[in-house]
Amino acid sequence: MERWATSQGGYWDGQKWFVGDFDGDGKDDMGKAFNDNGLASIDFHISTGKGFIMHRAATRQGGFWPEQQWFVGDFDGDGRDEPGKVFSANGLASMDVYI
Repeated sequence: MERWATSQGGYWDGQKWFVGDFDGDGKDDMGKAFNDNGLASIDFHISTGKGFIMHRAATRQGGFWPEQQWFVGDFDGDGRDEPGKVFSANGLASMDVYI
């Protein structure tokens, strides 16, 4: 076991963690979405191959609540993964992608 990061942002129940290549360098990175006063904020933890460097990817963009399902994919075909979420809007599925 190697510890690749220490004290990179807060950690609490309710965060949504995911994995993807967010900078397109071929290495998997980690990301988390979290409740920021009722809105979604996202931090990326970019892999250096020996550790992670954290940077804010989105601040208070769209709502955040526990029932949302979060996913990752290269939805715009640019070679970098983007996080997204699916949620109920009056009983119908809605999807947001954070490009």
